[in-house]
Amino acid sequence: MTLRRLMWAGLWHRRRPAALLGLSLGLSAALLSLGLHAASAIHTRTQPPPALGALIVGPPGGGLPLALCGAWFLLPCPGLMPPGALAAVEAEPSLRQAVPFAAGDALGAQPVIATVTEAFAEGPGGLRLIAGAPLPTARAALQPWLDGGPAPAATPALVLGARAAARLGLGIGGAAALQHGAEGAAHGPPWTVVGLLAPTGGPVDEVAFADLGAFVGMDAHQGGGRGVSGAWLRPRSGVHKAILRARLSAMPGLGVADLLLERQRLADRLGLGAQLAGLIAALGLLALSLAAAAAAAAGVEARRRELALYVLLGARPAQLRALLLGESALLGLAAGLSGALLARVLWAALRSPALRGPGLSLPSGAGPSLDLVVAVFFAALSAVAALPVAWRAARGRAQDELGAAG
Repeated sequence: MTLRRLMWAGLWHRRRPAALLGLSLGLSAALLSLGLHAASAIHTRTQPPPALGALIVGPPGGGLPLALCGAWFLLPCPGLMPPGALAAVEAEPSLRQAVPFAAGDALGAQPVIATVTEAFAEGPGGLRLIAGAPLPTARAALQPWLDGGPAPAATPALVLGARAAARLGLGIGGAAALQHGAEGAAHGPPWTVVGLLAPTGGPVDEVAFADLGAFVGMDAHQGGGRGVSGAWLRPRSGVHKAILRARLSAMPGLGVADLLLERQRLADRLGLGAQLAGLIAALGLLALSLAAAAAAAAGVEARRRELALYVLLGARPAQLRALLLGESALLGLAAGLSGALLARVLWAALRSPALRGPGLSLPSGAGPSLDLVVAVFFAALSAVAALPVAWRAARGRAQDELGAAG
């Protein structure tokens, strides 16, 4: 009988204890994979975006909520800017350009941010198209609506980030309806994709950008007041960013977010939590290693007669070690891969419109390579935990006892 067949036979004869150990390993792998998916998502979404603007202005409530809404697209926006606030911001001499936006809808699992043509302007801060055209409504066309007039007549148009387009399976000319509210029900006419963005490696890749003129004209958005969720600000060069931030912070009824500062503050807040989570994970893996070692020792003790027969048949110590370590590694590999796949299913479920809250957008997690890494890690963990037991079973006193048992 080959070594591989012996491994499968050993696992089959010990299927009950192996199943319990595999279940523990699999659940631990799932928890570890979920944590890695969350870490990957946070890292991707909280990168300073390579476009949009250095500052965000919006309703009062702190800079971090504005950044989470308007730059990282993770949470709902805290409200609408006060009437006339956007015009006051645009009058600042240190400002090069203000690009208004509105949030609140979704397209599948991707967040929808409504904005204007100026978001795609060439130069620093502009979103770069690789195909198609920008959104049709310009900032000036929105002003009559802000002043109390009718919404601009605009085409329901979309420009998709790179990952959003791939996940939605939409290209130029494709159409889909937006989802609105906590229930995620589709509403309004189909929106047509008119442009695709170049990949950035940041949060912009996850977003479906909608035309703001058509967005404010939808029936579902008529009762929410006249205003926008915020504006991306592109200051003039030099010290104008600091001057603009100071002047806007002094304006009543406005909140200001400096993306670099808010990212550092978020990192400081998450730092202690990450250290605590790492410590708990390390202690959990240590306990899991001890449990795996104990299970391996109990398995060897229960199989003394079987192993003694292998010795009498001429099995060498290296073969016994390979047999025991291979069984442990195989169990760890299967449990780790199963747990990683379970975590991927759970993460996809958490991103679905049926489970996420209104306005909440969970990013896609880590890539498929994570599943392989987790599976190999748990295979190595199981093998290392069984190494002392396998060594004792194949050499010295353990080998003499096995020979006597035959």
